[in-house]
Order: sequence, then structure tokens, then C-alpha cells
Amino acid sequence: MLATAWSTLDEPLEFTDRDAAALDAQVALTDMCRENLPHAGKAVYRVQIEDETGKPVYKASLSFDAEAETETDGQADSGAAATNIRPAR
Repeated sequence: MLATAWSTLDEPLEFTDRDAAALDAQVALTDMCRENLPHAGKAVYRVQIEDETGKPVYKASLSFDAEAETETDGQADSGAAATNIRPAR
């Protein structure tokens, strides 16, 4: 079975199988996030793969939700670099 993915220009890309198309879609999804990351707020990035008949066979999405902590004394952040970056739990 041949899988087809559509670029933003609506040009089909052909793949030998769904796994190859899904891997490429995942890479494209991370590229979209990296290139279009919002400075604040929220964003949702989505990809979809369709078979040769146009039926969706794979969908993936990534959500971005930014929230800056504010100083309690009302002063604006001075732009200091973060020194302890850890995964959120």
C-alpha cells in the first residue's frame, strides 16, 4: 500500500509504506513547531496522512502551551537567563 502525505502547498509526497510516511510526518511536525513556535500563548500543530484514495490513515498533533511566571513584587522580568531548567512533573 502506498501512503500519501500532503505538504503545505498541497503537493502529494509518495512513500513506500505507512510507517515511512508516519516517520516523515513526525519529523515534519517537530520541524513545524521549531520554525513556528509562538512567543507566548498556545498553538496546536497537526499532520495527517491519507492513502491513495484520500482516506486518512494517520494523524498526529503536538500542543504548545506557554505560561510565564510573574514576579510577586510587580516588577517586570529583567531578562535573566534560567539557571535550573527541569522537566515539569
